[in-house]
Amino acid sequence: MRIVQLSQQDDEGGAFKAAYRLHCALNDAGHESHMVVLSKLTNDLRVHPLFRPNILGKVAWRLLTIANNTPTKKYPKFPRCGWSASNLAINPLRLIKKLRPDMVHLHLFDGILSHKAVASLPYPVCWTLHDMSAITGGCHCTPDCLRYLERCGHCPELGSDHEDDASRKGWHQRHAAWQHPNLTAITPSRWLEHETKNSPMAAGKTVVHIPNGIPLDVFTPELRNPTRQQLNFNDDKFYLLAGSAALDNELKGFNLVAEAVKQLAASHPGKFELVTFGRGVPDLPGVTLHHKGYIANDAEVAKLYAACDAYILPTLVDNFPNMLLESIACGTPAITFNVGGCPDIIRDDTTGYVVKQRNATSLAQAIIQLAQQTPTAYAELRQNCRTTAESEYSMERMAQAYIELYKRHLSARKPN
Repeated sequence: MRIVQLSQQDDEGGAFKAAYRLHCALNDAGHESHMVVLSKLTNDLRVHPLFRPNILGKVAWRLLTIANNTPTKKYPKFPRCGWSASNLAINPLRLIKKLRPDMVHLHLFDGILSHKAVASLPYPVCWTLHDMSAITGGCHCTPDCLRYLERCGHCPELGSDHEDDASRKGWHQRHAAWQHPNLTAITPSRWLEHETKNSPMAAGKTVVHIPNGIPLDVFTPELRNPTRQQLNFNDDKFYLLAGSAALDNELKGFNLVAEAVKQLAASHPGKFELVTFGRGVPDLPGVTLHHKGYIANDAEVAKLYAACDAYILPTLVDNFPNMLLESIACGTPAITFNVGGCPDIIRDDTTGYVVKQRNATSLAQAIIQLAQQTPTAYAELRQNCRTTAESEYSMERMAQAYIELYKRHLSARKPN
């Protein structure tokens, strides 16, 4: 089976990593997967960039992004979760045809194909929804807005008081893509599956749930002891890991991590130390901090997951965070909020704790609860984390689920 996947990039950022991992898993399973991307970061010969991997290519992509975001500039606000638009797209239909796909698989494809072009593709289409932008007028997520259930308009994220605003226009653009007669949507989380099925955008379409997979040979507990020795970790201390691409992204909740750790430093002096990674330098006076900067390499960040005693992700909006998968695969329990697909991965007393109250004090209490477990109970929790990752989130399991979906989709194909 030959699959052509469309994704803005191939290996940086949660959604792009998930798309590339699926691409690799399908090829490893004996199928032929190709990716069409705007910007290529790997040396994979089956990844086909539309922009050259040089400064001119980066500038071209930046200009395309600016052009697509231009309709939002006249509004007083910009959506907190980001905005996606495909007013302008390259539409590489000749390249797609040259790759002779049995199936076209969409990920985050803004700038590659217009939504109108999606509707007229002469191939069956699968569409993995890595955020909510496929069912909204452009917002990647809607923390406290249900306007997308009514075709958007009067967008609070844009600060708009007009019904026929950029969000309403964006909603109708996306609705065009959903009119493809052979389109199936896939969601990594149960939460987004529910939201999509209840959305008028996806009315009459098949929506299925397939979790992301991760490379379990890269994210492994075996890294724990050598990395702790390398980092000179003290067994009497409890090391907390927090990180994301950008630590200043308020929706990832690092400010709550900072406040919780300050509370822990006051109530349990000398017990907890914080390890961070990502862009930005945290300023936490009174807290013992080990900041590792931005880490692009999976193998290097896996060492941190394995070495630390808990991973903290108090995200305020999310779909299915790869970082939670990566943490439990390394045997490290995680603490997160009851948001999006986080409870799919983190289960109380099995792979960590889900904090019901979204505040720093509740977060600190969950950290203390984890740190006060007996060595035997904590070792069992670490083993449960790894067992869950192996049984539910392997690359092979993900690939097989998609292959079975492709086969069902192809057998039920309707005439375009």
